[in-house]
Amino acid sequence: GYDMALRDPYDLLIIDVIMPGVLGTELAESLRRERPQAKIILISAFADELLSNTATRLGVALVSKPFSANRLYDIIAATLG
Repeated sequence: GYDMALRDPYDLLIIDVIMPGVLGTELAESLRRERPQAKIILISAFADELLSNTATRLGVALVSKPFSANRLYDIIAATLG
């Protein structure tokens, strides 16, 4: 996914924070360095204050699981402008 995100200009990247082999925050940070204009949403069932601060520092949206389709739609709309 990381290589694809660098190779292709996706409109939006939705990344789970807890994934096998890599944290979504690490992936988002790397993508920010390589593609600063990338639109990124992090999702997590463990969205605490520390994760919220990390998302803010990275300049990405954070949505906490569980969430409704309407909530996700609103976050996507806000992220894409």
